[in-house]
Amino acid sequence: MKKSEKRNQKIKSVLVISIIGILAGFLFIVRSFGLDRVHIIKGIVGGFMIMFLIGIFENFIFLNKFRKMKFSLILFIRTLTYVVIISFGIISVWVVHESMVNDAGILTTLESSDFLKYITEGDFKRILFIAIVFSFLLNLFKEINNLLGKNVLMHYITGKYHHPQEEERVFMFVDLSSSTTIAEKLGPVVYHKFINSYFFNIDDAIVESKGEVYQYVGDEVVISWKGSAGYADANCVRCFFNIREKIDSLAEDYEKEYGI
Repeated sequence: MKKSEKRNQKIKSVLVISIIGILAGFLFIVRSFGLDRVHIIKGIVGGFMIMFLIGIFENFIFLNKFRKMKFSLILFIRTLTYVVIISFGIISVWVVHESMVNDAGILTTLESSDFLKYITEGDFKRILFIAIVFSFLLNLFKEINNLLGKNVLMHYITGKYHHPQEEERVFMFVDLSSSTTIAEKLGPVVYHKFINSYFFNIDDAIVESKGEVYQYVGDEVVISWKGSAGYADANCVRCFFNIREKIDSLAEDYEKEYGI
């Protein structure tokens, strides 16, 4: 996939997430305050702002920058980022609205006793608590899902594994050439690091081809497509060549770090 296609795909994802934010903000306000026009506008604007920023972070920062970090550190950074974004969105909407109502400047509103009261005694404390719980649970689910493989956790939660059903799938088995020789040359610790790098580096090619990692077996990765997803745009064939192209593009990095 070309860089321009990847960028357009990420932009579309941000837009979709932003629309979800608008709908979520609307539903939350209607459930909490009824069909009050002012609250609905604030909910829609706040929902859009929050989810737009989250979409930016998810698609342009988190996607590549933090995937090799420790699980606990990634969870902490993601949760903290979500909480900061949600708090920023809520506070921004409140400050702008109060400034318009009172015909005052932004700084004046921020320095007012009403703002301090809203932060310490108003609804913000409840919103902050909800934001922390929501951000932690959502990111915990996302990280566990990433570790287990795409949709594996959801299938387990929904009980799919306890209710077998027949479905059409395409499988591809991808092995490294001369893996035994490589392991003997690198030693167990470095080889383990090498394998982790390999699996990490080919993940984008698998995701772009709509594939799911069924399992890892030593140096082998088993990729699966459900139904017609494997045939559309020749995904099941294109995936292999994208994997090889990705590894070839990193040849110098592998040579430098592992000597192979």
